[in-house]
Amino acid sequence: MKWLTGGYAWYLAAILLGGCSDSVDIGQSKESQKPTAEKSLRALIHKAEAGDAQAQYELGSRYLDGEGVTKDANKAMNLLRKSAEQRFPIAQAMLGLVLCAKSITADEYRSALALIEKAAIQNDTFAQEVLGFLYSDLEVGAWDAVCVPKLKDQVKSVYWIGKAADQGSDDAQFELGKAYAQGAGVAKDMLKAVDWFSKAAEQGNADAQNYLGWAYASGQGVSKDLVKAVEWYRKAAEQGNPHAQERLGRAYHEGTGVPKDASKAVEWWRKAADQNDASAQTALGWSYDHGTGVPKDAATAVAWWRKAANQGDSYAQTNLSINYWFGTGCPQDKVRAYMWANLAAAQGNSDAIKNRDWFDNRMTSDQIAEAQRLTREWKPGQSDVATGFSAKLGGEIAKIGTATAFVVSDQGHLLSNHHVVSSCSQVRLAGSDKPLKLLPQDAANDLALLQMPDKPQAVAVFRAANDLRQGESIVIYGYPLEGTLAAGGNLSPGVVSALAGLGNNTSQIQITAPVQPGNSGGPVLDGKGQVVGVFVQKLDAVKVAKLTGDVPQNVNFAINEATTRTFLDSNQVPYKTGKWWNLMSKSLEETAAEARKYTVVVECWK
Repeated sequence: MKWLTGGYAWYLAAILLGGCSDSVDIGQSKESQKPTAEKSLRALIHKAEAGDAQAQYELGSRYLDGEGVTKDANKAMNLLRKSAEQRFPIAQAMLGLVLCAKSITADEYRSALALIEKAAIQNDTFAQEVLGFLYSDLEVGAWDAVCVPKLKDQVKSVYWIGKAADQGSDDAQFELGKAYAQGAGVAKDMLKAVDWFSKAAEQGNADAQNYLGWAYASGQGVSKDLVKAVEWYRKAAEQGNPHAQERLGRAYHEGTGVPKDASKAVEWWRKAADQNDASAQTALGWSYDHGTGVPKDAATAVAWWRKAANQGDSYAQTNLSINYWFGTGCPQDKVRAYMWANLAAAQGNSDAIKNRDWFDNRMTSDQIAEAQRLTREWKPGQSDVATGFSAKLGGEIAKIGTATAFVVSDQGHLLSNHHVVSSCSQVRLAGSDKPLKLLPQDAANDLALLQMPDKPQAVAVFRAANDLRQGESIVIYGYPLEGTLAAGGNLSPGVVSALAGLGNNTSQIQITAPVQPGNSGGPVLDGKGQVVGVFVQKLDAVKVAKLTGDVPQNVNFAINEATTRTFLDSNQVPYKTGKWWNLMSKSLEETAAEARKYTVVVECWK
């Protein structure tokens, strides 16, 4: 349910997780709203103290979420309870939900549920939606722990969701549409399903728009109309719905409802893939493998297939097994080839079954036993990145190049580019003979994590809000042309010239800051010295000049902040973000002085 991942989920998470962290600020930038926010908070506190039920609920919610105040579960509960005692419905529902999550005994559980039911009977839409969820048998992320055991009565679930849908809740309308589409709690009826999807879709509900597109594409409950299907997919995709983005990419790939366009297919698949949609990642891998809509690149194909395979996608697992077997785009590894084929075969993938049988006759019993062990131990989400960092056995190794990295956590995590470290036998800090530990890499987005052996002196701070604008001033800090330019680091000012990279790559930004070899992996900083990207590459002027007859000036690219932070989040790196009260811009001198403390030279040895 979409509503389960919205604002109310943050309130519940505050209680379930207990306390808060200063390291990551997920809120929006509040610089311009500071005076107004302070006045609003004072007024809200005054009303709550005077006994206003709505103010007590709103202030309690703020204490749960830490919105403008320090998170305080006890204060939140007291305020919600005072509001609920005045029969304020949403407070009853919220208090009941929080108590339900903390319930241990059956009596506590029933008391919490009774509060939610009181609010639902008073026609509180949120309470009705909550009851609809509690009576369902759905499992939705962090909400799986809410009010366990679930009541599991689909008829009652549909009853309460229907109440909320009748009041115009687009989320409830979408869920009711799904109930009719699946025959869950009601007789299966695609006409009614489409009717409820349409109501929610017209209100802008992206999930409903995606389902409505599917209904038109498949002719379920409506006459089949591929053009209308694409229209609804596009509406949802433009709101960021990854499933709609994947389906819109498929429509462009197949030319169904729109003219066939491989580049646009890749564009939409990339958007969905960046949101971890496994089907889109598999499709994007196929595009790179075949050179359709993008330049042919076996290594990038493997990187995308690995992401999807780690989520359990059998098609990606099958493709990955073939690449491992022949060493295409990755080091040859017959054991891992067998493992991926084995995992896909267990899902009934016929190609994987054939491949595994073929592998079986060309491997030793020890290799097969090891592959079987890896298969048993594999879990969805488990990393399968071949590091390329095993040191050579015997022989001398030499330094073959340098690049930039920067510290992103108090624990000594370093961030750089995948292409910087992927071909090295060892990566070292400049002047050290100790190799750095290689942590997970993201070849598709060209990011890599390393671990420093010692505690860092300083740590970079990321911009809290992902709101970078075209034309905004930025600087790059790094160590280009080691031995030629200044050893103390270089600061290169510029602007954000585009919010997408080469080939309209939405995981990158285009910048004008002049760079040189060695800048790769360096931080891109805004006017407050906060990280908004990671420098990745410059446009090859010689190649462009040969193609166009003109030499490009300062056309460079960086991995954007959203992609970078997603990578750090997925690897549980406790990075820091700026605070909303950080209003002051910094001079270039100040930015350089700070960046010099957390930016380092890394050496590639091979």
